[in-house]
Amino acid sequence: TRFLPVSWARKMCIRDRDGETVTVGSTVNKAFGTTSVAVVATPTSNLATAVVAGNTDLTTGLNTVSVTVTAESGASAVYTFTVNVAKSSDKSLASISANGATVTAGGSVTLSSGTTSVNVVATATSADATVAVTGNTGLVAGANTVTITVTAGDLTTQTYTFTANVATLSEDTSLSSLTINGQDALASSTINVGNEVTQAFVLAQTTSSAATFAVTSSTALATPGSYTITVVVTAENTNFT
Repeated sequence: TRFLPVSWARKMCIRDRDGETVTVGSTVNKAFGTTSVAVVATPTSNLATAVVAGNTDLTTGLNTVSVTVTAESGASAVYTFTVNVAKSSDKSLASISANGATVTAGGSVTLSSGTTSVNVVATATSADATVAVTGNTGLVAGANTVTITVTAGDLTTQTYTFTANVATLSEDTSLSSLTINGQDALASSTINVGNEVTQAFVLAQTTSSAATFAVTSSTALATPGSYTITVVVTAENTNFT
């Protein structure tokens, strides 16, 4: 180990337990998570004493370590150097949720039709990291990519994505059942009733629960003859009838 004496009356040399020689006022870089450094401070005079402070309870970033050297005469001098503890490079995610449901990176979540945004909560593993979410608003029917960007303490980044699948509006305009005066009108397009019948009673059921139907023609059978009964089905996607 090389010793670098300081040209003071109370001069000394400093090194840490990793064998690194430290000069007064310099900076020593240490790995993320380092909470202490063992400092060996050797005064030039064997009659002087050295007391080290600030070398424990280190935090991420810059930490000042001081060495107070007291000469035999009682005069003292304080020497300092800096320990720079690296910031975390951890860019991992501890969890992701979309509208309260757990989602994995690369996975997907299904949302109801008409959904235009999803509430995403992404938690970084490291407390030093920050998280930004994009693509979770302005959703359209079909597949939407949501992006989560994690910035580590050391400012390196990592992106994660998942797919938000917004269900498309149903275009189903079919009927599962249609009866007119108790007769199956889906099985036969012609319904025969007696001359005494003056009203057509229409019962319909859409195949899709999101669809609606309306009888748009008159159901009055005023005189014997042929009448057209019109039932209009409107799908959930109202562009389809």
